[in-house]
Amino acid sequence: MGLGSGNWGRMDYKQIRDGNRAVRRHQTGLLHLLAMTFFAPGLNAVPDSLPGTNDTTVTIYHTSDIHECSDNLSRIAHFVRERKREDRNVLFLDSGDWFDADPYFPDSADLISLKSRGEPMIALLGACGYDACIFGNHDMSFDMNRVIDWVDRYQIPILAANCEWIRNVKPKSMEEYRIFELEGIRVAVIGTAAEPASKPYNDLVRTLLVEDSIKELVPALRKQADIIVLITHLGDARDKQIAQAVPGIDLIVGGHYHHTYRETVFDAGSRTVIQHSGSSGQVFGEVVFRWDGEKIVSHQTRIIDIDSRMPEDANVKTLRAKYFACPINPDLPLVPVNELKVEPEDGAAVPDTRSATNPFADHDGKDLSIPNATRIKWAFKADFPEPSFDLFLSEDRPAFIGKPVASNIESNEISLWNLKKDTRYYWKLVVKSGGREIAESPAFRFRTPALWPRWIRIDGTTNVRDLGGTVNVDGRATRQGRIYRSSEFDSHCAITPDGTKAVLDLGIRTHIDLRLHNDGPTLPPEIHYLNIPVSGYDAGLQTSEASIRDFFKIIANKENYPIIFHCWGGADRGGTVALLLEAALNWPEEMIARDYEWTSLSIWGQRRRTSQEYAWQQTLDMLKRFDSENKSLQAGTRNYLRKIGVTDDELSAIREILLEPAH
Repeated sequence: MGLGSGNWGRMDYKQIRDGNRAVRRHQTGLLHLLAMTFFAPGLNAVPDSLPGTNDTTVTIYHTSDIHECSDNLSRIAHFVRERKREDRNVLFLDSGDWFDADPYFPDSADLISLKSRGEPMIALLGACGYDACIFGNHDMSFDMNRVIDWVDRYQIPILAANCEWIRNVKPKSMEEYRIFELEGIRVAVIGTAAEPASKPYNDLVRTLLVEDSIKELVPALRKQADIIVLITHLGDARDKQIAQAVPGIDLIVGGHYHHTYRETVFDAGSRTVIQHSGSSGQVFGEVVFRWDGEKIVSHQTRIIDIDSRMPEDANVKTLRAKYFACPINPDLPLVPVNELKVEPEDGAAVPDTRSATNPFADHDGKDLSIPNATRIKWAFKADFPEPSFDLFLSEDRPAFIGKPVASNIESNEISLWNLKKDTRYYWKLVVKSGGREIAESPAFRFRTPALWPRWIRIDGTTNVRDLGGTVNVDGRATRQGRIYRSSEFDSHCAITPDGTKAVLDLGIRTHIDLRLHNDGPTLPPEIHYLNIPVSGYDAGLQTSEASIRDFFKIIANKENYPIIFHCWGGADRGGTVALLLEAALNWPEEMIARDYEWTSLSIWGQRRRTSQEYAWQQTLDMLKRFDSENKSLQAGTRNYLRKIGVTDDELSAIREILLEPAH
């Protein structure tokens, strides 16, 4: 990246980018006359062994920061292929930033890769025949999930020694390093991705400091290889720091700031050659090492300027022509804001999706525990045949990772359920015509209201809600999306395929069934099913001690989350377990009672805290007696749980899992 890692405004970004390109074109024109002698056939070849010696040469060609300027890739590819045909000891490396456009800066949308979600640029890289490539910062902030798909499809040899893959979604063939067995010499190439400036580029991968990631790897590779090459995307200063901090690296080929090293840069202390080869495919670098069988005895570097009269690789040229001639119009912008009518308006709060705001609203048998949808509408004004849309949704920031939440939408609106409360969402559309992606909208945003409870729609059952969103007496909010209470799925209620999909979309890992009589697991097998039968209210606190203890031990393990638990209706036995959990989390007594009463909106009848039919008050009184000094429900509940075998460590773990940090 040539602009550093700051946040550039839209006009500044475009002006700086276009200005850089104009300067590069001017410089390149001046350099063409000087460079012509390099391209006469055969004049540039370096023999793989030198006459009259036993020395071996290794030649490394290098590109960086192409930024979708693919005009010269066919020339570079032809040049390197011819060199490989003449000499086996040739490697071809790239140090990242294949992309230029930022999906969230519509002013940068004149580039073809942005409209086609990255495929053309990666397909061209695959055709060029690189031996190793790395991710630059633009590559990691583009659309990482899609980039990984294309990298796998076009078999790009990605190296990344400093990456932690958060969801284990990564290129299938990716390695930390690769050892190339050449004629008479072994060369180890280590790849490292761009380090983040302040926060991760995306939600799939976390990049670590290069020194920390390779300080043990380099000495280990020294025992296996004769020459060690490190590919980076960090800029000059960081490359020099790494050379000095990690002894044993023979060559660093880097990029990021678009510098062109026309003179050899050699760090004498570490004996490391550092080479940067400009940007935009206007030049590429060459490094030649001479090896005498035991050590490097010399090195040479040069920058090769591209001339329009250089021969082109036919495959790369044809592929590039195919993409620029495809139905994707190179001049097609992102769908502009003034042609996309949005509801809700950008940034606005969406309506309350609760069916009722009073747990005792008259509903005459209708199930008011089922929430309404959040509806997104748009008006698309463009003349494409057979238009359809994919909707991408992201929480808190416009980083659209993974698959769309809805695909092939043929209407101009969509209904969304189960959004978190008091949360900002970003969304965008990808427009397709005849099944082919042709454009995308900018990112829009909305905020869900801060209204409790967060009712959940699972088709086929009732009375489902997230226990998250409530603030306890210490000012700590219960995390959303961790633990849910519900009715059962397989008796009086019968979950549908859509309901099962909703459970999977919630990410549920553990299904706890509190019923004594049941038919076993009803959710997909990847969801762990546990039957822990309990009885409800004060009687259940005495007769179900072992089961209650087991329940709390399960929820003390963070690996079991997200969790859903239920009895039959999710009212009495489920309500008793919820009471114990909420009190252990230090919820206010009023909020605990209100959560109990919200069940009244379902089909299972009213549950009032003052009712004589159900032993709610007796249960509270029993728990308070476990705190003989203050008669506190929260302290009494924790003492009760300790009495039945729940440890303080387990109670602490539950609080850390389910409560946000105090502010």
